[in-house]
Amino acid sequence: MFIDRMVGEPEIYIGDDRAKHAGDQVNYLDYLNSLEPRGLPQHRLILKRNCPVALLRNINPVEELCNGTRLICKTLRPHVVGAIIATGQFVKKHRWIPQIPLEPNPGDNKYLMPFVRRQFPLRLCFAQDQTLDYVGLYLKQSVFSHGYLYVALSRARTGSSVKVLILSPTYKDEGTEYTLNVVHKEVVAHTRTDLC
Repeated sequence: MFIDRMVGEPEIYIGDDRAKHAGDQVNYLDYLNSLEPRGLPQHRLILKRNCPVALLRNINPVEELCNGTRLICKTLRPHVVGAIIATGQFVKKHRWIPQIPLEPNPGDNKYLMPFVRRQFPLRLCFAQDQTLDYVGLYLKQSVFSHGYLYVALSRARTGSSVKVLILSPTYKDEGTEYTLNVVHKEVVAHTRTDLC
């Protein structure tokens, strides 16, 4: 919705999805194209000049091209995206982002087959690292990764300016609905060790 409202012509980048087992490629291509695993870019990525994006992989940590780096798209070419870094030590530095092969996390066994997606390691990010007056959170399903719910809720200035819609609550009590916030045991154990 936000990208549609931006000025300029969109550039549509279609990812190349390949099943790791060649025999599955023909039968499951549409299925692979429809998948949106966390940590991977969309199969159909729509960008416009000056749109904000976040990098999804560590490409060059020395030049601050790390997972989560915020960039502003400036040049949209068929096989490379030119962008400037929006925050940090290298702010306003121009960098080129290539298409690279990406695989979903092997721990995500909800996918029927292993596959590789060749696409730009970018995702639109209109609200990353911003403090907002009001935050609306639409939870169609539970948050399945550590920290996502915390980050979403912590964007607001006050707790009273946060509204959450939970369509499929994980837990219910009288007049209250809950969703799952994943915290890995290793993180809690590491934190407790640091505090001792």
